[in-house]
Amino acid sequence: SSWTARLLGRNLVSGIADGSIVTLPGGTTIVLAERHVGAVHVSFADNAVTLHHAQPAGSARNVWPVTVRSLAEAGDRVRVGLTGAIEASALVTPAARRELDLHPGSSCWASVKATELVVIPA
Repeated sequence: SSWTARLLGRNLVSGIADGSIVTLPGGTTIVLAERHVGAVHVSFADNAVTLHHAQPAGSARNVWPVTVRSLAEAGDRVRVGLTGAIEASALVTPAARRELDLHPGSSCWASVKATELVVIPA
């Protein structure tokens, strides 16, 4: 469940897989590293989500604009709640939070490599 995933420091989204693409209910797509067909859940760790000032260009196949919803200190890390086409959370250092000037309502870009995704048949 989404609640269990959050408790374990993971994000969870559900959609329909057709090859290496999963289409989420709102039409957003996620690129997978492997092929799947049918209803799936896709999970990825909070620390697999990277945040950027501008749209990144690189090896991450999954990139989307986000707005910071919340910030929570978690020891020597900061959990960043994100809203956007994919609702997720990211785990960053306090230095990254300052460098990116993250605060509720700020905008940035999130990315996740396809190899970081775990696919579970629904």
